[in-house]
Amino acid sequence: MNNTKRGIIILKEQIINQIAAGEVVQKPASVVKELTENAIDAQATTIDIVIQNAGKSLIQVIDDGQGIYPEDVSLAFERHATSKIYDINDIYDLYSYGFRGEALASIAAVSRVEMFTRPEDREIGSHALVENSKILKIEPAACPKGTNILVKDLFYSVPARRNFLKSDNVEMKNIWEEFYRIAIPNNNITFSLTDNNELKIKLLPTNLKQRIIEIFGKQYDSKLLYIEEEFQFATIKGFISNPTAAKKNRGNQYFYANGRYFRSPYFHQMIMKAYEGLIDKETFPAYVFFITLPPHKLDVNVHPSKIEIKFQDEHLIAATLNSLAKKALGISGLMPDIDFDAIPTHIFSINSSKSNYNFPKHPLTDTTQLFNQKINTQRDIINENYKDLFNEISLIENDSKIHYDNLEFQVIDNRILITKMKDGILVGDIEAILARLIFEQLSKNRNNINSESQQVLFPIIITIDSKFLGTFLSVQSTLESLGFKFEKISNNQFQAVGIPAHGYIKEEDIEDFVYQILELPETGAAININKLYISLALHGAKKQLMTLTPDSINNILSELFSLPDPQKGIGGKNNFIILSLNNLLQLIQSYE
Repeated sequence: MNNTKRGIIILKEQIINQIAAGEVVQKPASVVKELTENAIDAQATTIDIVIQNAGKSLIQVIDDGQGIYPEDVSLAFERHATSKIYDINDIYDLYSYGFRGEALASIAAVSRVEMFTRPEDREIGSHALVENSKILKIEPAACPKGTNILVKDLFYSVPARRNFLKSDNVEMKNIWEEFYRIAIPNNNITFSLTDNNELKIKLLPTNLKQRIIEIFGKQYDSKLLYIEEEFQFATIKGFISNPTAAKKNRGNQYFYANGRYFRSPYFHQMIMKAYEGLIDKETFPAYVFFITLPPHKLDVNVHPSKIEIKFQDEHLIAATLNSLAKKALGISGLMPDIDFDAIPTHIFSINSSKSNYNFPKHPLTDTTQLFNQKINTQRDIINENYKDLFNEISLIENDSKIHYDNLEFQVIDNRILITKMKDGILVGDIEAILARLIFEQLSKNRNNINSESQQVLFPIIITIDSKFLGTFLSVQSTLESLGFKFEKISNNQFQAVGIPAHGYIKEEDIEDFVYQILELPETGAAININKLYISLALHGAKKQLMTLTPDSINNILSELFSLPDPQKGIGGKNNFIILSLNNLLQLIQSYE
């Protein structure tokens, strides 16, 4: 570190622009977003996007919008130059996407930009070249009405930023996501996307539902429920999928405020609550919501890329979204009838030496919060010999494994295992334990698993979303090394003709598993084989949970405690904790 005392200076304009660009232009998808939104603000009816090398070499956006007058071309590349606002009050009456006047200036600060533009009432347009924030040329040029802007060699002037770009597959996936976000609400506009000289998609003007189906897939044609209600504070409309369309991947979920995409974990949670009891806990419905309200009722200027929005009536909107989703599901006859007299019988005791299940005479109270408390586990005990922890249990050692013949335990909701030990109790996560055992088995057979594949009875058709296609092709061989077998049908359709013979993946789960892999953050040019094993183990553990018996739980414990560090789960969390009697007494006395 340089300890030389340095005075305060005013940064050079070029450095200022590059710093500002870091907020607006984070990746190639950011450029696609900014340029496409500019085209929409210019009232374009056709927008063509051309990509080379995931946007690292070229991002080109061609529109037939209003164009830029020759006298304004140089201003368009200045920071804070905009045609959207003229005073501070205009910020609270915005209907356009852009307004800060930073996009072109930020993009030009970190790339080579070439632009052709012509307004409809001019016979001759303009041609501009800008590099590293410097305008090299502006000259008259013959060109079509609208704007054609080419962004070349993104981040060439800041190599450190370029080094942080992800693989082409990941960056292209981000571009597709931005494309979808913009194309959905603008169903009156023709969009196309060309990747490495191949036209990938062309969307023609259509109604909103059809635009959504074109992006989500034809399988949603009969699975979307329409919502529209007008309130004093806002108008809310959109589509939600019926429960049968729920998937294990989180895609196909969109919120819009006055046509602008935004993220909201709070709103998402309220939608998910409407589906409680209708879908599995680890699956997700598709939805698209459009919230229209006076611009002064929201603030879009809270995030550089404007994907976070503050609402004056946030809680009211959230509650309304939940109510509308429930209403749509109820009208469709999908909400279940609730029997308030039903007595829960999901907690039961098992004695492994007996075959009968002993249900409690009275329902046990909810102890979920009890185990959410922070408890100091006996980690010093964890490192001892495990067989010394159990009391009054017949232990038989065979092949370095411990067998539990008379172990009494409780299973709660087929998820939690509780058993008495010498100085307290062991509380285990059965699914985590199963996943650890499956992972160990897969790792043990790593050298033999490649050829183990079984043919499916009927080929399973899998449609790969365009944004995941490059990623799928890059990991296809790795998946096939595990026993999957795929055959290409069309550009983005494949049929699975083989699955791993170990049985951890069922035929009906192939598509969910493939998407689970494609959505891993690490999935890009290459994927660590251990990541696939972890996904297989997690998937297989969920299936095995449904077939538990007292004998199988005995076997699970025998297998677990034969492993090194049995407490460690494959996700880095615990398989179980051990609570001493003192721990339990302290917890009971401090529980409110």
